[in-house]
Amino acid sequence: MTLTKLTVFSGEDGQAELREDEVQFQSSDNVLGSERLKMSKIEPCKRSFFIHLPAGFHTEFRFADREQTFVCLSGEYRISTDDGSVHEKGPGSVIHLLRDDVSTHTFDVLGAEGAHFLVVQVD
Repeated sequence: MTLTKLTVFSGEDGQAELREDEVQFQSSDNVLGSERLKMSKIEPCKRSFFIHLPAGFHTEFRFADREQTFVCLSGEYRISTDDGSVHEKGPGSVIHLLRDDVSTHTFDVLGAEGAHFLVVQVD
């Protein structure tokens, strides 16, 4: 199984763009049982918390006032940028929002159940 993350950022033209990258894993010194674990690059963070977004939740174009990563735990959502990129994702997906001062994305919760996220804020 491949793990990917969506990154929302401003392109050279100042417009928001979405890029989907595969998370790279490498050998580590951590051992669980008899298995050596593979880990991604360690990223510093300031705080983390869980959020619930209700069914029908929608944002207009907004900017990310801090760098943060969202991990979808349940539910489905759509994220769109003003360059026309649209991604529909669900549980296990990861979004990385870079700090930006321009309108970058809209966000919609799909389905009737709402969605749960783990939010990790970098700054």
